[in-house]
Amino acid sequence: MAQPIRIQKIEELIKRELGVIIRKEVDFKKENFLTITRVKANRTLQAARVFITAFPPSMEANALNILNRNVFRIQSILNRKLPIRPVPKIHFFIDVVEEDAQNIESILTNIKIDEHE
Repeated sequence: MAQPIRIQKIEELIKRELGVIIRKEVDFKKENFLTITRVKANRTLQAARVFITAFPPSMEANALNILNRNVFRIQSILNRKLPIRPVPKIHFFIDVVEEDAQNIESILTNIKIDEHE
């Protein structure tokens, strides 16, 4: 089992490398913008969940589909680039935390407006 500091460093390394790999190797439409928001590796570093958001938000499901179709090629490139063994197996997910935060922010803004009226 890896130490928490080591896990965090590996998560950041995976996030950075995946950003470069996806930008160069995966074909997205020019009007789509993809962000890797976070990477969460399990304690044994056997797997990592990669959370993404896309702009416009209506394209998130399509972006996730494209990434999942290319996951084996992305994983292969990541395996060659990272100087660690084993390289965690990556799985892509839509990050709903960001969307939830925006909804909470909107609710709080509405509450403030209602209080002032």
